[in-house]
Amino acid sequence: RIYFWRSKRMQEVDIVLKENEAALPIEVKYKHSITGWDFEGLSAFFSEKKQATGLWFQKTRSKRLR
Repeated sequence: RIYFWRSKRMQEVDIVLKENEAALPIEVKYKHSITGWDFEGLSAFFSEKKQATGLWFQKTRSKRLR
């Protein structure tokens, strides 16, 4: 299953891949530089879902978080 996630505080994760109980949040940004604000959605997802792993894709690089 593929879906978009939004917290009650309107923080967002672009893509969440889910199979059974496992979920993988993915954030995609098309820009060269990032700020702490860009991680808000993933941080909120990690806290709410007790999740420890996600993916980040950026114009110039990609990164596995945590």
